[in-house]
Amino acid sequence: MVIHMIRAVKFQNGVCFPIEDVIIMRRIENTVEIALPFHQDTPNLQMSVSEAYSLLRALDEVCNVQELPAQCNKK
Repeated sequence: MVIHMIRAVKFQNGVCFPIEDVIIMRRIENTVEIALPFHQDTPNLQMSVSEAYSLLRALDEVCNVQELPAQCNKK
């Protein structure tokens, strides 16, 4: 087993009582594993590299959403 890279992303979790949380991502050969280490009941996600790129594109699309034009908001 060859681990190519490990990255951690910190974020604030919670609304009323924000706590610092983390997502761990690591690439093991042709698989990307995503873990929430402070959530013991949550299983790790495993996906292929191409599926991870699909997730990356989806996150990019969600983060770059523009407001709908005014005519689309009319009912």
